[in-house]
Amino acid sequence: MNKTIANTSVEMRLGVFRLLVALAVMLAWGGGSPALAHHMMDGEVPRTAMQGLLSGLGHPIIGIDHIAFVIGVGVLARASTWPVTATALFVLATGIGCLARLSVPTLPYSELAVLATLLLAAGLIQARRIGLSAVLMTFLPLAGLVHGYAYGESIIGAEAGALGAYIVGFIAVQFAIAALSGVLFQRVVVSGRMPEAGALRLASIGLVVVALASFATGMHG
Repeated sequence: MNKTIANTSVEMRLGVFRLLVALAVMLAWGGGSPALAHHMMDGEVPRTAMQGLLSGLGHPIIGIDHIAFVIGVGVLARASTWPVTATALFVLATGIGCLARLSVPTLPYSELAVLATLLLAAGLIQARRIGLSAVLMTFLPLAGLVHGYAYGESIIGAEAGALGAYIVGFIAVQFAIAALSGVLFQRVVVSGRMPEAGALRLASIGLVVVALASFATGMHG
């Protein structure tokens, strides 16, 4: 009986991990409005703290390129000596990047830079076995600045209260998604239900497909 329950639990974890990767891929191929990927308030700038919070919580989720990368962060963080620190460096850097967007509203190739982070993350995931702590501690904060700069598009012109809530929202949701992705990845591999190489390949391919699909459909930035 206990063995049956354990097997069921493992299957659920494996299914959720696959779903996290496949969801980003399917949504990217499904098309949609580029504007939807960056606004929760029907394209309007959040006016209240609650609107800012909701927009911040939603932005990384409805932005296919962003959620795919955050899932990748969870997988990459497991390759570091300090997974929580690695994740925190990324999400905190997104807050700094968002604030930078307010000072520098136009930065050339910022949208392509977001897609480049997905491709770089895919490559790093494939190289996960070689000890990447130092590389990740550099790459993840830089990637966070890039993604945070993109998040700033939705908050330009907002009051301080809405801005602060917006940043808190996207920092919180990114940390939660990355942590969940990392834990599920680790449990799936440890359980033996999917070889580590296979799980890494799935995550890496997912990031590449999302990057290419986002570029093709214009759902990036």
